[in-house]
Amino acid sequence: MIFAEKVVNVIRKLVEGTNFEVKCVPLQVVIRLLESAIRHNAVECDENVKTFIDRSEALLEQKRPAVLIHHLFSLYANPKVFQTRKPDGWLNVLQWCLTNIDDPSTTVFVRRQIQNVITQLSSADARRLMIISAVLQIFHKWTKQDNWNNQIVDVTTRILSHYSSDLVPEECLSLVDDIYNSPRIGENTIKFIVGLYKRNPSLKLQFGPDKWKNEANRIDVATLTLATNDGYIENSHDIMEIILPSPTFKIRHIILVINLLSEKQITEFMELWAKRTAKNFKFPLSDIAELLPKLKDRVPLQYIADFLLIIGARVIESCSILVALQQSFGSEIFETPEFAAYRDMIQKIVNEEKVMEIVSKNFYSPYVFTTCLLILHENYGGVPVELAIKCVLESPDPPPRRYCMQILTELSYFSLISTNVVVAIIETALEDMDSVMRFEGLAMAQLALQNYNNSSQCEIKSILNNWKDDRWIGTDVRKILNIPIEANTGSATHLIEEMMNALSIHRNDDDTMDCY
Repeated sequence: MIFAEKVVNVIRKLVEGTNFEVKCVPLQVVIRLLESAIRHNAVECDENVKTFIDRSEALLEQKRPAVLIHHLFSLYANPKVFQTRKPDGWLNVLQWCLTNIDDPSTTVFVRRQIQNVITQLSSADARRLMIISAVLQIFHKWTKQDNWNNQIVDVTTRILSHYSSDLVPEECLSLVDDIYNSPRIGENTIKFIVGLYKRNPSLKLQFGPDKWKNEANRIDVATLTLATNDGYIENSHDIMEIILPSPTFKIRHIILVINLLSEKQITEFMELWAKRTAKNFKFPLSDIAELLPKLKDRVPLQYIADFLLIIGARVIESCSILVALQQSFGSEIFETPEFAAYRDMIQKIVNEEKVMEIVSKNFYSPYVFTTCLLILHENYGGVPVELAIKCVLESPDPPPRRYCMQILTELSYFSLISTNVVVAIIETALEDMDSVMRFEGLAMAQLALQNYNNSSQCEIKSILNNWKDDRWIGTDVRKILNIPIEANTGSATHLIEEMMNALSIHRNDDDTMDCY
C-alpha cells in the first residue's frame, strides 16, 4: 500500500493531537491508520509516535471495548513499535496481558493479539521477566478437570510453543503431567506436546490407557508421535500395538500411520472398525475416501470390498468414495469378482424410489435436488410432473426451477397439466426475477394459446396483457398478442409513458411510484 504525502501528514497530526479520553471509534481509526502506515514504512517511529504509544497505555485501565483493545495490541505487536522501548519498558503492558489471558471473558481476538505482543520478547527476556513461568502457571491452572478452558489453554500453548526450545526438563515434565490429567485438548496442544517429546526423548511419554484421563488425547498424541517419528522413538511397534485396539482409534488416525503398519495390523483394524461401525454410523465419508488410495497394494481387494460394504447406503451421500475407488484402482474395479457384491448393493440402493427419497429430503438443496432431477430424467423415464410443478411454484433456487420449467414447456408434459395450474405457473414464471424463467413462462403461454379453447386463451391473454409494457419482456409479449410495436420509441413522451406503465405493473393503488 502506498500512502500519499497528504495522508501521511494527516496521520501525523492525528497522532500528535489524539485525546485518549474520547470515544472508541475516532481512537480506533487513528490506531489503525498509524499501524498500517508504520507497517508500510510510510511513518517512522519518531518521538511523536513514541509519545503516542506511551500515552495509549491509559486505554488499558479504561475498560475500553474489545475491538479497540484488539487494534491497540495489533499496533503494539508491530516489531517496529515494540522496538521503541527496551523489554522492561513493556512490563506494565505485559502484566496486563497475563492478567487478561487468565480471564475467561477476554475475547479470542484480543487473546491472539496478546500472544503476538508477548512473543515479541526474546527467550532470554521472557525468562528474565518471568513471562514463561507465568504462562506455565496459567496453563497448569486451566488444564485441570474441574477448571477447563480450551481457549485459554490454546493461547498459552501457542506462547509456550514459541519458547519451547528454552523450556527446562522439569517444565516439560509438568506440562506432560497436565496433559495426562486434562480433559479434551485441541490440535495445537497435541502438536506442542509431541514437539516437546521429539526434542526431549527423555520425557518418556507413556501411552498406556491407565496413565491418561482422556482416551482421545492418548490416541491423538500417540498417533502424531508415530507419524512424525524420524528415529527418536525406538519402540514404535509396541506403541502401535497399544493404541490399535482402542475404540477411539479412527480412520483419520490410521491414515497418518498406515506406512508403519503390516498387512495383518491393517486388516485387524478394518475388522475391528467394521464391528464398531455396525453399531454407530457416525463417521466422515471423506476419511474413507482418503484412506482408499493408501490401501492399494497393502491389503487384498476382498478386504477393501468387505470394508466398503459396511458403509452401506451412506455411499450415495457423497461421490468421494466412488471417485477415490475409480482414481486409485481404475474403473474396472467394479467389474472384479471381489467387488461383485458391492456393485450389486449400489445398484439396489440407487433406484427410483431412493432418488425420490433424496429429492424429498433435499428440496431446498439446489445442487443435490438438480442432480436428482437429472438422474430421474435420464434414467427413470422422466421427472414426475407433480414434482416439476412443485419445484417451479415453491423452490427458492434458480437451477432446479429453470430445469423443471424447461421440462414443463415440453408438449408431452404440458398436456398433463390442468389449465388452472398452467395459469399459476405462467404467472409465477413471469413474476420471477430470473430472465430464463420469464422467457420460459412466455414459451408456456404461447403453447397454451396454441392448444387451449377460447375461454382459456382469454385468461392467458389477460395475464400477458399486464406485461406488454415491461422493459425486459414487453416486446416479446406484444409479439405473442399480435400488438403492433410502435416505431417512434425514442420520443421523450413515449419513454415517460413506458416508464409509468412499467411502474404500474402489479402495483397497488395506494403505492407511490418512484420514477427514479
